[in-house]
Amino acid sequence: MRKVHLGDVVDFISGGTPNTSTPHYWSGSIPWASAKDLKSFYLWDTADHVSEDGAAAGTRFVNPGTTLLLTRGMTLLKDVPVVVAKTRMTFNQDIKALIAKPALDPTFLPYILVGRKLDLLSMVDLAGHGTGRLNSEELRRFEIVLPSRPQQRRIAEILCALDDKIELNRRMNETLEAIARAVFLKHFASETSRAELRDVVTALRRGVSPTYVPAGGVRVVNQKCVRDGWLSFDACRRHDDTHGRAVDGLLLRVGDIVVNSTGVGTLGRVAQVHDLTERTTFDSHVTVVRPDVDVVDELYVGFVLRMSQDDIEELGEGSTGQTELSGARLGSFEIPYAPLEKQRVFAQIAKPLVQRQLSNEHESATLAQIRDTLLPKLLSGELRVRDAEDVVADATAGAAV
Repeated sequence: MRKVHLGDVVDFISGGTPNTSTPHYWSGSIPWASAKDLKSFYLWDTADHVSEDGAAAGTRFVNPGTTLLLTRGMTLLKDVPVVVAKTRMTFNQDIKALIAKPALDPTFLPYILVGRKLDLLSMVDLAGHGTGRLNSEELRRFEIVLPSRPQQRRIAEILCALDDKIELNRRMNETLEAIARAVFLKHFASETSRAELRDVVTALRRGVSPTYVPAGGVRVVNQKCVRDGWLSFDACRRHDDTHGRAVDGLLLRVGDIVVNSTGVGTLGRVAQVHDLTERTTFDSHVTVVRPDVDVVDELYVGFVLRMSQDDIEELGEGSTGQTELSGARLGSFEIPYAPLEKQRVFAQIAKPLVQRQLSNEHESATLAQIRDTLLPKLLSGELRVRDAEDVVADATAGAAV
């Protein structure tokens, strides 16, 4: 292994934004990546698209396999997103495309950055209005340890095996979600009856303001735990349980629905509690909706709210950066209301789909943990590639069962 500067083995390419006042620049099908798209390791598509004219007028193309790094944005105050473009796409000026030079295997490049995220995060400074920024010159001087090119390829293959399986699970879950949506529309598209959320729940309330402790205590669900439909308990913190009575009435139950109630970009995000392994409460940045099972089916309500995330976000009030969703406004949100027996028919069909999705989520979390454990050890040489190959083979074989 040898030490080099990132700029010695990588070319940095800047993106751009076509003129937003020229409509036909934004009427095409070419993906145009911005910070909001950098959510997962593989990037197949983006929220915004440009035309060929738009791409030629104000941005740059990258080929599949290119590593994209966010270098400007509020996200950098807490994370340094690194993604791999899986299709030909363009990108904006807040992102750098990193093109590997001959000494660096392109498949190894993103793992160098992911493995050194904490170091990259420590390099973030503030631009105007408190926006995070990674300075390009500092990035070029960023020191990395580079194995031989054959070793780079072997390490990347090991880690890609895990990320490919995680990606397969993600795509499978998208398919399962699409099936559930199709079933829902078949049963309820013609429903005209509506009910306010407050009329079909037994509880709709914010959580505690926790006193955090490094270990022990009561697990606390926060905004970071609420993913697209699922709760990630790995993102939980712990609350001092010496004041246990304060949370006795604020413990989550299976079937509860958690809604993010503050923030920008995550406001209105919904997840349902499908399993619990320990006492778990929730903080004041989320609202828990507890359906009245004598009136509505829990799975039905959870699914309706997940499909309505954009509409729920519109209920937020306040200035930029301070947007908040009050319990009163959420309680007034109207959902399609059908007879309970009809809801239960849908739930019987949807339940095995949800269980498979949940299984995939758990499997992906385990694979991600294995990847994150192996990565620094492989980069430092602490773990032999052959031993890591055995670990990944066992993990992926178990995942395939």
